[in-house]
Amino acid sequence: MREKLGGRRKAKEKLAPSRLGFSASLPHLYLYLSLPPTSSSFSSTIRPPDEPSYPTTLSRLSVNIFYHQYDLKMSATMDAARRFFLSPQFAVAGASNDRSKFGYKIFAWYHQHSLPVTPLNPRAPEIELPSQTYKTVPSPRDLPNPDQTSLSIVTPPPVTLALLKEAHSVGIPAVWLQPGTYDKSVLDFLDGHFAAAVVGDGGVGGEGWCVLVDGEDALREAHREWKAQL
Repeated sequence: MREKLGGRRKAKEKLAPSRLGFSASLPHLYLYLSLPPTSSSFSSTIRPPDEPSYPTTLSRLSVNIFYHQYDLKMSATMDAARRFFLSPQFAVAGASNDRSKFGYKIFAWYHQHSLPVTPLNPRAPEIELPSQTYKTVPSPRDLPNPDQTSLSIVTPPPVTLALLKEAHSVGIPAVWLQPGTYDKSVLDFLDGHFAAAVVGDGGVGGEGWCVLVDGEDALREAHREWKAQL
């Protein structure tokens, strides 16, 4: 659909809609377009992947605007992911010894990509991986160099909010929040408190930005060298 519409860009630029407007209220984009009575339109449901369906009558021009706004959102979040991986060190809050949990999988991903990583867990003294055992620290303030450490978060929303407040207080520059780790209060706090925050809908997977799915793309964007290890 997008390729077909893209080929008609010049023709669409000549349209003169009487009123054109949109409201980008992330994570959902609401779009409306009023055209002169002589303009043709079609009824369709246009939405980015994994967004709720919003049936409406859209002109061909509005389809392009919709996807343009969605692409801007994706681009901005990938830029945040790139900046996240510019840090020299990393930490995972919610790291776990339970291999079935994302706290284990996310922490193992950093190790498997040969990235310097510290596990955060106030209850477990160590996190054991097949080839290495890591000593944990209980909180962001216990990291050796928090102002040079990007923080991956794999915790429930109430815990996440407390972590973010402490992370900000010790100078952590960037955070990556896994799907399911945030609510409105967390998103409200993120605004303006970190140089980069990766969070929300988008990414390659169907549930939002995830290190396991989008991490390697972000590493490439950051020109970060890594090698696979067990």
